[in-house]
Amino acid sequence: MNDDHAIAAEALEATLKHSELVSTMLASHDTAVDLLTSIVMEQSKAIGDLRARIRHLEQWHQSTGGGHG
Repeated sequence: MNDDHAIAAEALEATLKHSELVSTMLASHDTAVDLLTSIVMEQSKAIGDLRARIRHLEQWHQSTGGGHG
């Protein structure tokens, strides 16, 4: 019976270590998702700013006669 207890204890310890590893991996995954979300939001803002600048330049170009002359 003592061997059964030792095997069960080893299996439990291995399961706990696995759970800790999975928990660490999930925390790292959440951190990576947060970082990527932040990057995407910043890039979306930059794209919006570029679009506004392009519209402004197009309006300026039209108001100056389209650059002809």
